[in-house]
Amino acid sequence: MRPLLSILHVPRDVLAVLPLLAAAAFGSRALLALQHDVYRQSGLDNFGTTNPVLEILANASAFTLLALVLPVGALVDRLGSHRLFMVGSALAATGTAIGAIAAISPLLLTGRFLATSGFTVTGATALAYVVRRTPERHRGRALGLASATTPAGSLLAQAVTEVGGTGGWRVVLLLTTVATLAGLALAQRYAVVVEPPHAPDFRLRHLVYTPNRLILVNLTAIAVGVTFTSGWILLLQADLDSGTGLGQTRLPSVVGQLPNVVWAVAVGALSDRVGRLRVLVPSALTAGIVSVLAFNSGDAAMYALFTLALSLGSGAVLMIQLMVVDRAAPSRLGAALATYNFIRIIGLMLVTPILGLALNALSSTPAVSSILILPAAAVLVAVLAIAAGETRSTHPPRPSDTGNAA
Repeated sequence: MRPLLSILHVPRDVLAVLPLLAAAAFGSRALLALQHDVYRQSGLDNFGTTNPVLEILANASAFTLLALVLPVGALVDRLGSHRLFMVGSALAATGTAIGAIAAISPLLLTGRFLATSGFTVTGATALAYVVRRTPERHRGRALGLASATTPAGSLLAQAVTEVGGTGGWRVVLLLTTVATLAGLALAQRYAVVVEPPHAPDFRLRHLVYTPNRLILVNLTAIAVGVTFTSGWILLLQADLDSGTGLGQTRLPSVVGQLPNVVWAVAVGALSDRVGRLRVLVPSALTAGIVSVLAFNSGDAAMYALFTLALSLGSGAVLMIQLMVVDRAAPSRLGAALATYNFIRIIGLMLVTPILGLALNALSSTPAVSSILILPAAAVLVAVLAIAAGETRSTHPPRPSDTGNAA
């Protein structure tokens, strides 16, 4: 294996697959702009539709993508990384190319579906590759670096989109096509061939994998999502009440991405030294407190503080992901990550409407609602995480931790 970089302690072949993650974040940001543009041109908005055909297509696409999460995780455990990088990149590049040149809404949705499917495959494969090729004692900083590619790619895409003005997302999608193919070339050239350990035969019951109290870890992920989903709902409500803020300043979406890039690497490395819980619990509790302070302050301070809370929350999300991979058997790593994502998404889909009703019932004032909801959700995160237990290995590094294919 090539020597480790002296500063990051991350294998060079691991660094070679990170551009695929950055390309996925870059393209995902453009796909959000594409969706907004399609809605605007078709008489749609985020709360209703006057075009039932497009609504059916969009919903069918979303549920199909959700259904792909678990099978993709199973494939990661059974197929070599190079083949999945190629399949995922081909889907993503084709989808973004279609989206960039298409002028018909159904064709744009088709491109979005193909691209997101490809990003699902490349993202799952890249994360599994990072874990399998990184020494266990450096896993936090490696996944932290991988996590940092998401806000970095999203921020860069947003900058290009805004510079491009109307239709700027088409430029970003074309750039995503090029970036995805370039990332594939890097992965094929520098990433070693990793054949996953023997996994059980492909059966439906093997798609879901939650041993070693992983169900508690996955429930913690839902609780973290509830904390920040409620925060976003309150932020939008405050913005509507004041008539200024989020729609004009773009602070949470732009400036808020900058600290996340550095923060992800820092907390990942810290967790390798002190443990996942000692980072997760303070991050979650502090994020809840800062969110409450945000909604009880003036407009300018509100967005700055909520941006800080989002950064702290991103550290909690990374710790949960690390707790998942720490507990997963090498042969079921893909299934563990897929189960985590599936439960998190389904949980938020079920909880968010109930949460919205609860916020409306409690109070029409965001400041009052924040005092009741956000601390309770943050405390729930801490309780579930502590119940799940610490996962960082305290054993001396073994030969298998040096990054050789598991």
